[in-house]
Amino acid sequence: MLDSTSGERIAEFAAERNGEGCEIDFSPCGLFLVDGDWSGCISVLDSATGSLVERFENPGYMVCSSSHDSERHAWLLLQQPKATMRECHPVPLLSIWSWPLAAP
Repeated sequence: MLDSTSGERIAEFAAERNGEGCEIDFSPCGLFLVDGDWSGCISVLDSATGSLVERFENPGYMVCSSSHDSERHAWLLLQQPKATMRECHPVPLLSIWSWPLAAP
């Protein structure tokens, strides 16, 4: 996270495997970050400390993309099956979540 005035780094939220997953977005209030990763986890982090607040897991799927409405109250998440699951023909999952995040 960068300071909006100076451009200096004020926090870094490094995942176990940096760069794997979807974009990180702020919650409507700005107090939380929403992150999806390729291990199938959707995480809600405290934006000031980076600490984990809540995690939703979907083993066998990767969170590839996230989007939200202009007010950040409705969230759209795309999850694709991992390559190891493709032989059993699972389908991609497109789900709509509402803030605060709870299972869709």
